[in-house]
Amino acid sequence: MTFFFFLVQLRKPLVEKQRRERINSSIEQLKSLLGPEFLKQQPDSKLEKADILEMSVCFLTQLELPAHTEKTTLVKHY
Repeated sequence: MTFFFFLVQLRKPLVEKQRRERINSSIEQLKSLLGPEFLKQQPDSKLEKADILEMSVCFLTQLELPAHTEKTTLVKHY
């Protein structure tokens, strides 16, 4: 049992590192997808991960609003 516990303890930091790398990679992809117009909001400062996530949520919310309005309008007409 102790050998198994030892292996689990060795693997734990590696799994955590891989998880952080996946998160950071996804955040970098979001940053590149946001485009220059969003990145102009803070040109002189480095964007934090939280800033990139907030901008992504804001952008997706703006995309969703017109689609939601169209669906509501179609339902009202029928």
